[in-house]
Amino acid sequence: MKHIILLSASFFGVFFAFNTSQALQTSSHSNPIQGYINLGCLYGMFAFFSFFGPKVVSMLGPKVSMILGAVAYAIVVASNLVDSAVVQILANLLVGVGAAILWNAQGVYLGRCALWDSRTSTKSFAETTSSFNGVFYSIFQFTGCFGTAIGGVIKQITDDNRVLFTVLTVVGALAVASMFILPSVKAYTAPGHSENEDTVSINATLRLLCKSMKLVMTLPIVIYNGMSLAYIFGDLTNSVYKPAFGASWVLYLTAIFYGSNSLFSYFFGKCVEKKWMSRSVMCFIAFLTQLIAYLFIIFYHVKENDKSVLDLVLIIIMVVILSAGDAVWESQPPAILQSFYGLDSERNAAMANYKMWQSLGWCAQFVIGAVWAANKYIYMKSIVLLVLLVVGYLFVVYLDKKVAKLDMKKGESAALLAGVSSN
Repeated sequence: MKHIILLSASFFGVFFAFNTSQALQTSSHSNPIQGYINLGCLYGMFAFFSFFGPKVVSMLGPKVSMILGAVAYAIVVASNLVDSAVVQILANLLVGVGAAILWNAQGVYLGRCALWDSRTSTKSFAETTSSFNGVFYSIFQFTGCFGTAIGGVIKQITDDNRVLFTVLTVVGALAVASMFILPSVKAYTAPGHSENEDTVSINATLRLLCKSMKLVMTLPIVIYNGMSLAYIFGDLTNSVYKPAFGASWVLYLTAIFYGSNSLFSYFFGKCVEKKWMSRSVMCFIAFLTQLIAYLFIIFYHVKENDKSVLDLVLIIIMVVILSAGDAVWESQPPAILQSFYGLDSERNAAMANYKMWQSLGWCAQFVIGAVWAANKYIYMKSIVLLVLLVVGYLFVVYLDKKVAKLDMKKGESAALLAGVSSN
């Protein structure tokens, strides 16, 4: 757990800067479509380069890979200081490459830590992955809460975006430096087995996708999660928060989302670790909460010229409910995938698939956002997300009932941890 805390602390600084700048992409530009283009380039490149991420991580190791990825994030934050669409697009393409490396390395690093912990404790691999992902995403999401809250204060003091982005650039650079003290973690090799980490080929991501039904069944909810995040940070900020409550409330409401998401991530991770709640129950709660949130957005309309305190209170409640579901969909699918695969190379490819398809979801939603840029289309976007949520959840239920149990016990994961490949 000590390694996970250090890992989370390093990511805290990187994403303190990046998440705050991302929250402003569709609301800080004079042309909101520029923000959608920037983010679409980022996540499109992220998805494409995820095919190559496993090879880079297997060659350089998780620690070095995470440092390189973090540098790209610091650069894209700094690019906001340059008033050039071309520079910002190039920087977002660069961070797409860095993100594919960073997040694949993070998944491998966390999976190794969870596996080693399960080998030296009474916990199953499923329990340690859920617990570690819960802790990581709890701290990770708090970066957005803290960063956007500080950003909101700065925006109220001065409306000059250069001041805000200068502060964020400095924080991002310091966070990159902090990653050098992160301990290295070796891959676990079961007695009598050997695994060459360098055997992770460029097409490993596609190969696992073709042969693993467990991976395929998780993809609809992963794609939905990517689209929902783009919707939360791109569409809600530009079409609901800003028109109704002003620019500073874009950051305050985003901070509330991140803060409540952080608390829910920690709570749900602990629930699995302490056996208070199963993963299947957790997924049902996530489905129900986000279903309620989308229905609220579709049917409750805030009048820009006649808003009240009640409107703000209800929007805040909606944001908290939406974050409860997102806390599960962000932290538990990677935990589930990590616990499905015993070989380090398989987990590497699984994490690459996870981030690739999540990124495609982000990219698809940003394309939708650019095409349906007018605020009046927020309700159509909400209906699309609602349908995808239902489809994704049905796939999760089928996965649990017919393909592979989401809640493996200590003994049931023994074959995986013995190094037996699993499809």
